[in-house]
Amino acid sequence: METLTNLIEDGSEFLEYNSTYPMIVAVTAIIISYVVNVLMKQFRSDTQQEQSSRRLIFQALRRPIVLSILTYGLYQILHAFNEDTHDTDSPEGILTSLMITIVMTIWAGALFRIISIVLHLFSHHSTNHSVIQPRTLPVFDILAKTTVIALSVYFIFLTWDVDLTAWMASAGIAGIALSFAAKDSLANLFAGIFLAADAPYQVGDYILLENQLRGEVTRIGIRSIRVLTRDDIEVVVPNAIIGNAHIINETGGPYVKQRLRVPTSVAYGSDIDLVRKALLEAAKEIHYACRTPVPQVFFMGFGASGLEHELLFWIQDAADKEPAIDVANCCIYKSFAKHEIEIPYSKHDIYIKQFQSSPSPTPTPNMPNLQKTMDQSNKQQSENISEDIIEEPETA
Repeated sequence: METLTNLIEDGSEFLEYNSTYPMIVAVTAIIISYVVNVLMKQFRSDTQQEQSSRRLIFQALRRPIVLSILTYGLYQILHAFNEDTHDTDSPEGILTSLMITIVMTIWAGALFRIISIVLHLFSHHSTNHSVIQPRTLPVFDILAKTTVIALSVYFIFLTWDVDLTAWMASAGIAGIALSFAAKDSLANLFAGIFLAADAPYQVGDYILLENQLRGEVTRIGIRSIRVLTRDDIEVVVPNAIIGNAHIINETGGPYVKQRLRVPTSVAYGSDIDLVRKALLEAAKEIHYACRTPVPQVFFMGFGASGLEHELLFWIQDAADKEPAIDVANCCIYKSFAKHEIEIPYSKHDIYIKQFQSSPSPTPTPNMPNLQKTMDQSNKQQSENISEDIIEEPETA
């Protein structure tokens, strides 16, 4: 038994220090990488028709695994020529570090794809109580990919024997400078993350902002959102403004329907029962109005010129708000005209209590002379007119 153990140890030492050992490992690595590549391609062709997540993950792993095996074989060949392959000053060490950098970069790209596939898989099968949902998917995607990038850069620096202490101190100073220079961009970034987690709206919802901007949300990004108005104008709104603004989501809530209020006014002295009947008849003519819930009429109060009423009805889609109000106003006007209900308008009556008599002119010392001059002028004009009159003789 001891003799067999000694033979095994001697054989291991022989293979370890024999110059042909790295070549054997390199050839074996090439063969294994070829077999793995063929097997993964075969798996890909077998599941070509079903676009499953497993197939996509195997497809993402195929290239990194094959290149890692080939890199290990090449590393053994370099180790045979120079045992100190970790010295980055030697050509073998530089080549080794370069190979490791390439392999780690390829693995980082593969992890990017795998993370996206896994997160989309979890969000597709999510429930109301799941942490990963379609609205929180961008947050986890960014956090996971940022972690992969940070770890990849860290290990690549370690591969090239770079001291990260000075780099981290410089990065801290640079981070403070960048935080002041790009504070608006960072505010939009963090606001986008919080909005994605909170999800006050979704793509396709109609929202109304404080500045009366109303439209459909067409895209939700990390920096901003895009709102398509009813004038077919796309407005880009930064997330920092959205995060601090009062938002009305007209499509939100347990139901898709939206209730509209159409105010109207009738003259004092009108029959309020007839007014209610006319408004309900007008609601039946609005083709945008839903039959359930039924339209309602409320007597809101006494206005300055008339009796204030409101017609309330529901519409199926928030995009029909403006056309529905237009049709409702037309139907209300026709119904009031049919029932001879007067629509009031602003009237103002002016009452004059007393006229103030104007004071008589105060006589001046020159007033008699002025009156005498005016009388003489009028007399002279009358004489001139008389002289101009020529009498024609009468004909027989």
